[in-house]
Amino acid sequence: MENEFASDSDKVASRVELLKSLDFLKEASVDELVRIAEIAQEQIYAPNQVIIEQGQLPNFFYILVSGRVWVWQNQDKGMEELVNERKAVDYFGEAALLTGNRRNATCQAITQVRVLMVDQPNFALLLQPYFLRLAEQKRFQANLAILRRNKNFISLPIALLEKIAGLAHQHFYEKDELVIGPGKSGREFFIVESGLIRLFQLDGQPRPLGFRKPGDFFGDVAILRDMPVHTVARAVQTSLLLVIPQDERYQALLEPITVRRMLQNLARQYQVAT
Repeated sequence: MENEFASDSDKVASRVELLKSLDFLKEASVDELVRIAEIAQEQIYAPNQVIIEQGQLPNFFYILVSGRVWVWQNQDKGMEELVNERKAVDYFGEAALLTGNRRNATCQAITQVRVLMVDQPNFALLLQPYFLRLAEQKRFQANLAILRRNKNFISLPIALLEKIAGLAHQHFYEKDELVIGPGKSGREFFIVESGLIRLFQLDGQPRPLGFRKPGDFFGDVAILRDMPVHTVARAVQTSLLLVIPQDERYQALLEPITVRRMLQNLARQYQVAT
């Protein structure tokens, strides 16, 4: 907690120590932390006072120095649900600033609360790059975990799995949603993490091509198609897929002939097995 009688330099030093403990600022330099500490505004909220109200346009990012905060969300039929609690040293308010959407929850002080506030322009300039980097790191680790527990990819070198994880993104498909078909690019490689996908060939009369369940994959692999061109893939139930676009980065990954052969062999073995 900051001492109101401390000098400006002592306050900045205290804030820097606080900022060092935040996960998304682990890689920030001391100079960058000092700059954030200097532009932050301090504010005190009384017990039960609303700090953020659901539906508001975002204006500030908050770092909780002391106290506790409830996070409420308005649900259907006007019901409010307590969805989280924040305490020192947590932060909140970044989601709407990152997306540009309205606030999706109300934050209310439980006790007296002291916060550091960073306004929207300074958040975009100083903090948003760190949040994006943290999100990228989490995306990579989640993708790598999916690949490493997939029996079909267990034989691939970890260095190759890491490269594939860096290219992929996760996507949820709702029941009956089209994954591949009219209006879709058809130049993607899909790994099923959860759910169930059904494949059809539409060259003439629709012909079932079977299902893809968790652990299975379909789509283009190393420029070797594992499906006929006129294929439709549709989610039988809500499904989480790892999606790897066949873009320039993917083509660069395939440049080494050893990598290309590994993925082609994997695709051929999978075709025989299925």
